[in-house]
Amino acid sequence: MNYVFQPSKSCPQYFKLIERHSIQWCFGIGHKTNWAAMNQSSASMVCQHLNATITGLETVEELELAKEGITQYLSTSTIPYQGIGAWIDGKRKSATGEFQFEDPYLKQHAGSEWYLGQQGKGDCVRMMVFRNTSDSRNGKLFTVNCTSTSEENVPTSAVICGTPAK
Repeated sequence: MNYVFQPSKSCPQYFKLIERHSIQWCFGIGHKTNWAAMNQSSASMVCQHLNATITGLETVEELELAKEGITQYLSTSTIPYQGIGAWIDGKRKSATGEFQFEDPYLKQHAGSEWYLGQQGKGDCVRMMVFRNTSDSRNGKLFTVNCTSTSEENVPTSAVICGTPAK
């Protein structure tokens, strides 16, 4: 009997290996030094610096990983904000109003839940995570201006990044 062993795949430091459809996917939270606020273009560059792309929330597991990572930072941080916004993949096409995505492995968006009435307010997508995890906006998606760095006194200081495992 012959056995074939597949070498295990790995992720960059600080990324978590998860299954996404038929591939192994590396999922992580990117940020600038000291969690400085950033616009969507800067967020995309943070992911590129990590050899990843800005990604969305394909599953509820991915949503929970993102919330958990940002909540962990908030629990030890002394920042004077009630929460943090995180850029996720999605940019509105001006002609059709639909969103286009950089991440070619994003198909179902099952981890994405829009906050009430927030799908039509801007051209880029961000998720909000709050210290008070029972806040009704916690883990929900909002559309905002792509050049914005803060909304509702909540800085957009994180970005959800992903890449296929190698």
